[in-house]
Amino acid sequence: YVFSDLVDDTYAYSVSKTGYTTVTGSVIVSGSNVTEPVTLQALYTVTFTVVDGASAPITDAVITFDGTTYAAGTYVFSDLVNDTYAYSVSKIGYTTATGSVIVSGSNVTEPVVLNAVFTVDGQLTYMGDVARPIGTSGSSTTTVYLKNVSNNVIAYTSSTDASGNYTFSNVLTGNYYLDASTNI
Repeated sequence: YVFSDLVDDTYAYSVSKTGYTTVTGSVIVSGSNVTEPVTLQALYTVTFTVVDGASAPITDAVITFDGTTYAAGTYVFSDLVNDTYAYSVSKIGYTTATGSVIVSGSNVTEPVVLNAVFTVDGQLTYMGDVARPIGTSGSSTTTVYLKNVSNNVIAYTSSTDASGNYTFSNVLTGNYYLDASTNI
C-alpha cells in the first residue's frame, strides 16, 4: 500500500477488511516519506446455547453481554476482538447464570444451563387447625425450614407471619421435607 506524489499535508485514512476491525486515523506528510503501521484485529463470534436442567432448549432468555442487555432470544454476538467478556443469562422462573467467556483466536460456543425455580408456600397450624396458626408476633418467632430428604441439611429458611403463613422463593427442583421451630 504505497501512495506516491503527495504534497505536505494531513491525510485521513481508513483501512478495512471483512472479518477484521476497521482502523481509521490520519498521517502527516511533512518534507519526507512516512511509513504508517496499521494493525487490523480479527473479529470473532460468541454463540450461547441455553438449556434447562433437562437439556431442553430455552429460546427466550435475556443475556447481558459485556455490560449491555439484549432482547430476549439474542444469543449470537459478532464482531468481537480477542478479550474476556462478562455475561449473565436470566429468565423469569429460572436461576441466573453468570460468567465470562474468553475469545482467543476463534469463534466460541458457550453452553449455559438455567435451572427452574419454584415457590413453596403454606400455613403452619397446630394439628392442621387453621383457627390455631403458629405465627410470628411480638417477641415470638417461628422459623420454617425446607430440608434435603437425602441428608437432612437445611436448604431454605423462612419465617411465618402472624397468621402462620410462610413462603420459600427460588426453590430448586429437589426432594425436601418441612420442619419448623418456634419459641411460642
